[in-house]
Amino acid sequence: MKYYELTYLITPDLSEKDLEELLNKIPNIITGFSGIVEKIQKSEKIKLGYPINKKNGAFLASLDFSLNQEKIKELEEKIKSEKAILKYLIINKKRGGFSAKKERRKPVEKNKEEKVEIEKINETIDEILK
Repeated sequence: MKYYELTYLITPDLSEKDLEELLNKIPNIITGFSGIVEKIQKSEKIKLGYPINKKNGAFLASLDFSLNQEKIKELEEKIKSEKAILKYLIINKKRGGFSAKKERRKPVEKNKEEKVEIEKINETIDEILK
């Protein structure tokens, strides 16, 4: 089983009862696919940066779970079939953090050249021309 995070936006038009039902339904779908829900974050109402389906706000919900990789497509189909879910994102995670590696950039070494005086340049040119 791999470790994932599911974050999704729920339409703000739902009643509290319907919202609770949906928030309980998603973990039940995951456990129905023999997955393990490990962490559920409390949903909160947020203002969206841009309208989604003509909605300026949404409920943001997130949960961490373990599931076989083959079942992710089926989970996505179930999530897409829910009309109240505006958007969702499933991220593959490592335990304790994201799986994407952050690489640090090495500082660029500045080429420190010594300044050469004009007289030395003229002498070098004279030597070359001889």
